Amino acid sequence: MTNSTFNEWDPLQEVIVGSVIGAQEMSFEPALGAYFEPAPACRSFPGGKRGQGEIAEAQAQLDALAALLSLRGITVRRPKPFPEKPGYSTPDFSAPYGNSYACPRDVLLGVGDLIIEAPMAQRGRFFEYRGYRDILLDHFNSGGRWVCAPKPFLDDCSFQPEYTTQHEPFHPLHHPVLTTNDPCFDAASFTRCGRDIFWQPDMVSNCAGAEWVQRAIGPEYRIHRVEFEDRYPQHIDTTLVPLRPKLAMINPERPPRAGALRLFEQSGWRLVHGALCSSGRTG
Repeated sequence: MTNSTFNEWDPLQEVIVGSVIGAQEMSFEPALGAYFEPAPACRSFPGGKRGQGEIAEAQAQLDALAALLSLRGITVRRPKPFPEKPGYSTPDFSAPYGNSYACPRDVLLGVGDLIIEAPMAQRGRFFEYRGYRDILLDHFNSGGRWVCAPKPFLDDCSFQPEYTTQHEPFHPLHHPVLTTNDPCFDAASFTRCGRDIFWQPDMVSNCAGAEWVQRAIGPEYRIHRVEFEDRYPQHIDTTLVPLRPKLAMINPERPPRAGALRLFEQSGWRLVHGALCSSGRTG
């Protein structure tokens, strides 16, 4: 029987919990340029393999989460270990190191019984979909639908040259690092409320990527563009979080731009601020 998914709050029946076995740290690449000063010294870190202690600690937390979900009767799927071989090349770029299989939410977008493999907009994450291939084959063999977005070239023409957000005055582009040469998006750039799916332009998605998703899922779904006051927009899932029907949480550090959440307000949704736990950020 094929599982379907339409929102972020229904009770779980089956879930993928990631893995950090074999995790690596990406080296500098153009997609990361917004986080660094343009000076060459700030853009030369080599990347490398993660420490075994760091991996063991993180994997223990993921294993504990998987065990807890299993105890609640939820089917838990896990990706393969990350490849030991550190780097790879395509005709358009080389990546000395990859990332990990820790974040299936970044790679796979579920809409009904359709799973979309996101193209990914960072060179170090280009082949991250490979860790979930057996899981997707099972979904397909059970009658589910499965499509892959076109893989971007991610050559130098895919990125704004020497882009930075470090200097004032800061004038954000609609998609700060990416050009429009390829449709680009991560799955975590979207959040789902049934037939309405919300997307923010960010450092790993562009307008062409959102349009590709809209055409792939069809007119019965509506993708809405929303924007927040965020110098480093990357993924919407720690900025706008639908908790249940008529209730969503927003991040007070990244308030919505004027009118961005009008549809929620007009539909009677309550928008609450999440608590600030630290000065750090994820997502």
